[in-house]
Amino acid sequence: MNDNFGFNHFDSSVPGADGQNLNTPYQDFNSTSITDEMVISAVQKACGFFGIPEVPVVNAQGTCVWSNDPSTYDDDVLGFNRQELMSMGISGEDSLALVYTHECAHRTLQNIYADDWEEELACDFFAGVHAGMRGINMANFEAATGDTSGSVSHPSGALRADFIEYGREIAKEMMDRGMEVTYEGCIARLNEHLHDKDELITEYRAHVLSDETEGMERHPNKGVKGYKVCATSHGCSGATDCDAAYGAYHR
Repeated sequence: MNDNFGFNHFDSSVPGADGQNLNTPYQDFNSTSITDEMVISAVQKACGFFGIPEVPVVNAQGTCVWSNDPSTYDDDVLGFNRQELMSMGISGEDSLALVYTHECAHRTLQNIYADDWEEELACDFFAGVHAGMRGINMANFEAATGDTSGSVSHPSGALRADFIEYGREIAKEMMDRGMEVTYEGCIARLNEHLHDKDELITEYRAHVLSDETEGMERHPNKGVKGYKVCATSHGCSGATDCDAAYGAYHR
């Protein structure tokens, strides 16, 4: 992880975008609460943390990321939804930086985790690592994320808060021991924590799925190699666009 910045530009030519870039704020919200300048700064910090290029940021239906071609970071697109973030209680530059650390973690984790919940928890973990390394106040981000309801694509808030805190603790532990905090080292510790929390994750998932997927028709192509369906396997294009995930913290 380093502080190298890439490039910065804006576009709206992606699915889910509303045709406005960040120079055209939504008119029905107080733009002084989360300004476009704050979002741009947050994206710069998040990209710089991972040492990956800055990419287009568009107004979208949710705060999310489109990772597109997994072989490159250059075609990724970040989504921004002021209403969603404000309704979650996200405010301030520190929490925004961690929101986009979470989204940028998705960019780096392509093809590493096949399970939606594990990838989401991994992204929360890296937000905690960023906070621990750079002294970022994560109280607002952790509270907002920890208050979210679980869905078929996103873990329950209590689990997410646990992984955020664990990431901060790991960063602090490594630095206190004079160790370099590396991406690979963090992944190793993350996988240990995922293993340790496996039974708890299974319990939370069973509870959420029993509520969210009751009566939901399963897609006939479930399990077919190369056919992408969401965690509910009912045939949408992915968890980000899944109706069953609406109201969760979007990727």
